[in-house]
Amino acid sequence: MFNEKVKFAHIHIPKTAGTSLLSMLGVPNNRLHVGSTYTKSNKYPGRYVSIPTHCGIYQAIQQKILPPHCVTFTVIRNTWDRMLSMYLDYSTRTAHNQHVGNVSSFEGWLKDLHNVVFSGSQLCYMVNHPFGQGYVLDTDKDFSTVLDTISITYWLRFHRLAYDWRCLCEAIHIPYEPLCHKNMNTQRKHYSEYYTSTTRDLVYQYYHDEIDYFQFKYQEL
Repeated sequence: MFNEKVKFAHIHIPKTAGTSLLSMLGVPNNRLHVGSTYTKSNKYPGRYVSIPTHCGIYQAIQQKILPPHCVTFTVIRNTWDRMLSMYLDYSTRTAHNQHVGNVSSFEGWLKDLHNVVFSGSQLCYMVNHPFGQGYVLDTDKDFSTVLDTISITYWLRFHRLAYDWRCLCEAIHIPYEPLCHKNMNTQRKHYSEYYTSTTRDLVYQYYHDEIDYFQFKYQEL
């Protein structure tokens, strides 16, 4: 989503509170066609241009959706926490059936990630490089060679999102209002209670680039 007046863009990485952010900014959804617009008349004035669902920086720049020097922000989330959230969401919500892959178990799903849509590393969405254009996980990609092409101005951390959101509003001069939680699973326990040593290692095997880059730690309850 890109606001043409305030000149900021939100890069929506799956399962990082993107729906809550879009709701707060007054955008009805981010699944409009490229070039579609939505005008919010009160709190965040300006013309909102929809970026395709979960579009990364590379695609947005290549398709000339974003202007040069646009302020961009995204939310990053602990990889083990995010992958569990994705699995639980995909395996329980009918609307996401086409993204499921193998849902016989969490372990089976992780082993089948090549067939899961939007399973790419969080770094995929943040680098202005062809490596960032794929949605499906590619364990052969070496993100260490393209990290200097990251084009995100502000990274918000999921675990402290309320604080980071307030700081962002101050930084880009938009009115602050507390975030409301959308698509929140109120029944879910701490992510570590769903993991085994095997599934924990599988996640690191697939996503070691982002885990090492963002210094995510696996935390027991």
